[in-house]
Amino acid sequence: MGEGLRLKPLPKIRSSSILHSVEDLSTDSTCVYKARSSLRSLRSSVTAVCPQAVQIENLMEEKEVKKSLAQRIAQYLDLSFLKNFEFIMMCLSVMLMSTGSPYMLYYLPAYVHAKGYTKSEAGYLVAISATLDLCGRLGLGWLSDLQLFDRRKGYIGSIVGAGVAVLAIPMAHSFYVLACSVGMYGLCLGCWFLLVPVLLADQYGTDKISSTYGLVRMFQSVAAISMPPLAGFLRDVTGSYSACFLCMGTCMVLGGLPLLLVANDASKNESELPVETENKKDIASPTKD
Repeated sequence: MGEGLRLKPLPKIRSSSILHSVEDLSTDSTCVYKARSSLRSLRSSVTAVCPQAVQIENLMEEKEVKKSLAQRIAQYLDLSFLKNFEFIMMCLSVMLMSTGSPYMLYYLPAYVHAKGYTKSEAGYLVAISATLDLCGRLGLGWLSDLQLFDRRKGYIGSIVGAGVAVLAIPMAHSFYVLACSVGMYGLCLGCWFLLVPVLLADQYGTDKISSTYGLVRMFQSVAAISMPPLAGFLRDVTGSYSACFLCMGTCMVLGGLPLLLVANDASKNESELPVETENKKDIASPTKD
C-alpha cells in the first residue's frame, strides 16, 4: 500500500473510473488501457486522413504472410528437381519397383495355401525372405562403403533380380524352388531399399536428401495406392494369384529401364565431350605458315 500510494496521489486513485487491486496500484496496470485507447485514436486518425495507405499496408501484410508460407514449404521440398530428367527417371524406377516390393509378401501366404502347402510352410517362406532382406541391407551396405562396385549398376541389378524372382514364383513346382525364389526376392529387395537414398545422396548431395527422398517417396505412394485394387481385380478375373505375381514381376523388371536410359545418355555425353574439346583446341591454336 505504501509503494502504491507513493506512485500515485490519493485523489487520482479515488477519481479512477476502474477499481484495481493492490498489485495493480503498485504496477500501474492502467497503462494498458491508456495504450489501447491511444492506439485506437491513432488508427482512427490515420484512416480518416489517408485510408488508401491503410489498405496498402494490409495488402503488404497479406503478401508477406503468403511469402513466408511458400518459404516454409521451400525449406523442406525443392520442387525444382521435378524439372530434372534424371530425377524423373529415378522416380519412375521407384514407382515401378514399388508395385511389387511390399505386396508380394502380402499375397504369398494366400498363394502358397491355394497351391496346397500348409500355413507353417508359408510362414517359413516369409521368414526366409525377411532374413535375407536383413542380410542384403547389412551386407550390401558394407560393400558399398568399400566402393567395390558401381552403385548404379548394383541398383539396377537388385531391381531386375527381385523382378525375376517374383516372376519365377508362379512357375515353381516344388517348395525348394519356391524358397529359392522368395530368398532371392528378399535379398534383392534389401539391396534396393538401401541403395535408393545412397544414390540420391551421391547424385544430388546430402544437403538435398530431404527434398529428393521426400519427392521419391511421394511418387512411390502413387504405386502403393494403385497396385492393391489392380491386384484384386486380376484375382477376381482370373481366379488365381498367378496373374498378380506376373504383373508385379513385369513392372519390377521394367523398373531398371529408366536408369539404363539415363546411364546410356550420360555415357554418350561423356564420349562426345573429348571430341568437342579437341575440336576447340584445334580451332584455338594458331596456324603456322
